[in-house]
Amino acid sequence: MIRIANLTKKFIYKKNIFSGGKTLVALKKIHLDIPLGVTTGIVGESGSGKSTLARVLMGLLTPDEGYFAYNEIMSPYMKKSDWKKYRRKISMVFQDPYSSLNPRLSIAKIIEEPLIIHANSLRLNREERHARVRDIIEKVGMYTSDLDKQPRQFSGGQRQRIGIARSLVLRPDVIILDEPVSALDVSIQAQILNLLRDLKGEFQLTYIFIAHDLGVIRYISDRIVVMYLGQILEVRNTSSLFAHPYHPYTRSLMDSIPDIHAFKKPFYALKGEIPSPFNTPPGCPFYSRCGRRKPVCEMEFPEKTAVGPGEYYFCHNPPG
Repeated sequence: MIRIANLTKKFIYKKNIFSGGKTLVALKKIHLDIPLGVTTGIVGESGSGKSTLARVLMGLLTPDEGYFAYNEIMSPYMKKSDWKKYRRKISMVFQDPYSSLNPRLSIAKIIEEPLIIHANSLRLNREERHARVRDIIEKVGMYTSDLDKQPRQFSGGQRQRIGIARSLVLRPDVIILDEPVSALDVSIQAQILNLLRDLKGEFQLTYIFIAHDLGVIRYISDRIVVMYLGQILEVRNTSSLFAHPYHPYTRSLMDSIPDIHAFKKPFYALKGEIPSPFNTPPGCPFYSRCGRRKPVCEMEFPEKTAVGPGEYYFCHNPPG
């Protein structure tokens, strides 16, 4: 299990070197347990903190408060050797398949690079590394003849397959996927999602899947984490969330999913302004847009309300 406790990340923006600057709270006291062997989807609008959380978990950003732990190793106490070992077990697929691949390297070198970085611990010779690269490129639906080519010779969907191959080559336990299909055409999205589902079963993987599209999240995820302005509002199993969402924000997200079979479907439109991320309210961050708000919502963040094992939400006045 990956355990996240009291995780807070802030960014300071300065107009010039003489100004004090403004503080943006990207993550605010995040508590979350991510079980192994399942796909945890993280969903929310742009600016909700999804990608920031992914980068903190990969060690690309340092949290200002709190920690995360994996295999009994806590992030504040991880040394350089610990981070190297950690990144063998947890890898990442980035959103943009165009900028995430080095345009000067061949596909073979792009995929082999993690094996070279971790050569001391893997103890693979050159032939064994090449054999693993050939095997993994076929696992993602491409050909060994593609290994001599460069990224510019491939489409967006093919480049994302290459990114997935690179993340798999170390045989990790966990893969963080940061909006891996948002830059692709819908038909290609379906191919990549089906590929990811097949690979999960074959390699016994744990996915942390980040997206802003609840339809995609519903298809790929076993459980869903709903985020808004750097805070978690609801954590539910996928089936129970879509059967009965508790938080008004979750309900609004679900209503935004196109459904050709729905007739006179009630729509809970979002009203009001999104609070400034530089000045988030002390209570529920969704207060200014919520049609069910009460005075207490503005001043107090709701307590956790459990609705099942590992399922809960934060709302003073949930929909019936």
